[in-house]
Amino acid sequence: MKNVISKCRKLIKAGRYKKTKKILTVYCKINNSAEALALFSHASILLGDYEAADSQVKRALQRDKLSVTALLGKAFLSLNYGSRENALRTYFTILDIEPENKLAKENIERIKFLTNSLKHKEVSPRKFLIEKNLYINPKILFTSVATFLLVFVLYFSINAIYPIIRYRMFDKEHRELRARLKEVYLFDGFEKGELPASARSKTYSPKEIADMFEKAKSDIKTADVNSAVLIINEALRSDINEYLKERFRVLKSFITTPDYTLLKESPDYLTIASDTDSYNGAYVKWIAEVSSIQNIKIGEEEKNKVRVLVYDKMNKKIVGISDVIVTKDIILTPKKAIEIYGKIEGYNEKEKVINVEAQIIKHLPNINN
Repeated sequence: MKNVISKCRKLIKAGRYKKTKKILTVYCKINNSAEALALFSHASILLGDYEAADSQVKRALQRDKLSVTALLGKAFLSLNYGSRENALRTYFTILDIEPENKLAKENIERIKFLTNSLKHKEVSPRKFLIEKNLYINPKILFTSVATFLLVFVLYFSINAIYPIIRYRMFDKEHRELRARLKEVYLFDGFEKGELPASARSKTYSPKEIADMFEKAKSDIKTADVNSAVLIINEALRSDINEYLKERFRVLKSFITTPDYTLLKESPDYLTIASDTDSYNGAYVKWIAEVSSIQNIKIGEEEKNKVRVLVYDKMNKKIVGISDVIVTKDIILTPKKAIEIYGKIEGYNEKEKVINVEAQIIKHLPNINN
């Protein structure tokens, strides 16, 4: 039995889940021990067969309610079904059995960083079930090296076509928006390469203005929103004529909230505070501490204005204050650490506060702990 269990553990760590399941399907007909059934459940989870895994976990715990391997499977299934509380309870049960269980401790910390509305992509079964070690499958190592070399050789080619690939991956609404964006031009006739002399200003030539406009369009298409915002704001603050400024305002109306994971670069608080006009409309990810919460009304909708103390890039010290507008259903309490993902909506000169419209709020462990 030990040889089979040991072999299956190694196969799972090496990513050979189908092979593991094939062995255990036969083995569990002869010897359906708790450990074998628990490993069977891990293989099923890693293959996405959660219904089978649930049955195998229950059978394993019937044979040994203290099986750590089975409890790890149970905890992951609870998390996958959306119950953080049940998952945490199970991990704490594991620590009662094995106080130094590294995987249970790590998973408790991982759960703290998950967003309020769990998505399956946030819950990777492998890192919740398999403890990291130094074992490297030779095939995986060879594949990794080959992949690295391929990426290195084709880097510039991939970099050129990546924006097009990502553009095609946007949902229907974004694709339609960007399709309409193709028809937005700075000058009448610009699509034919014509640059009217009337577009000249003391600061920019018509070509420079046209290049700015096209660069901002390209950045919007590839979700490099902050770069587009900087270019458009620079144009709006310049001495170009009002017609051209209106064209840049039209272009700015096409900017949509980028996906949290696609935000290329988040300017820090001090950078924005030094030039808030340039960053108006930009998106940021900041670590902050809740100071106070005030209920406000915007139009007919009730929201909360949360005053927060924003940390520096290293999360070591507080460098500024921000007022963050959040929906009423987000529960926040003073002195709690959060991550803010949101849009810069101006600067309160009187109170020296940067205003942010929140898109996502993540609860974090207290910074000073």
